[in-house]
Amino acid sequence: LHRVDRRQRQMCIRDRYQRRVRAPITQHVLLNVSISRVQHSDKDVATYFRLVVDGNQVGYTNIGDHSGWNFRIVHFHKVVTLQPGTHKVSVEYCTQKGTAGFYADTNGWQERTLSAVFV
Repeated sequence: LHRVDRRQRQMCIRDRYQRRVRAPITQHVLLNVSISRVQHSDKDVATYFRLVVDGNQVGYTNIGDHSGWNFRIVHFHKVVTLQPGTHKVSVEYCTQKGTAGFYADTNGWQERTLSAVFV
């Protein structure tokens, strides 16, 4: 999954969850992604989420092509080294077709967290 061909790249969709991280000095940063209740619009479609810093993929997790793909939890993390300055961090998902949906439970709760911890 490190190499993505042009066709697959076109199917990568930016999640709305983005944040800016400011590093005052060169520092290691733990980036943590947690998304609850994710469901794909189609059955048996390979999908993965990736973590992007300043336009470069730094980590990913493969959800796979589960039959039905009902309300999966996406959770992964990566330690990166950031140079001084402000950096754009975002989560994207890539899929062969269709789309992924982010659903709330019956109480209206749905978690989407992208955190940065300096280590």
